[in-house]
Amino acid sequence: MAIICDRYFAQELMADECLLILRRHVDARETYRQLQKFKDVWGEPHVRVQFGKTVAELKMFEQIRDATATATLLIAQTEITNEETGLRCLMEYPTKTMNISQDNYLWQVDTGPIACSDLTQRFDPAVDSVRLAFAAFNVPHFCDFVIEQPTPVIRDGQEVCQILDYSKPVSFAAKNRVLAVSDKPNA
Repeated sequence: MAIICDRYFAQELMADECLLILRRHVDARETYRQLQKFKDVWGEPHVRVQFGKTVAELKMFEQIRDATATATLLIAQTEITNEETGLRCLMEYPTKTMNISQDNYLWQVDTGPIACSDLTQRFDPAVDSVRLAFAAFNVPHFCDFVIEQPTPVIRDGQEVCQILDYSKPVSFAAKNRVLAVSDKPNA
């Protein structure tokens, strides 16, 4: 699996020269997350980032509803901070699913998996902080995450194995934005 990320995170990854490889097995294994040098896996990396010609922040329900209805590319930004460690992460990711309730004038980003950083400690290399998660929000001040992790499979009250699954939702104070990206210049 390749994780496409914003240019700043890509530059930090390049500085670390590390690549995070996630190999999914039927059961949860310690070897699921592998850190290797870029050059050892695919040779010298080349990062190519394509930018939209216009980007507009959508703040109102009507703007989000209308952009969703026209299949406009929507990008979400979620910024989380851990004040204890002093770490901050700005995640930028495509919005694959936008839920719209016309009757209740509600919207909700519900998308993933995304690259989500663990801010509970400093990791060396930084890419080792990345976990896969699904993100959901419908307000600018918090985000719910369901993080991929070993999850027990229970049968008749007994744990029979563990699998990697998205479980144990958590909520974080966050700064969220929804952006509409167009390849057309401003009129």
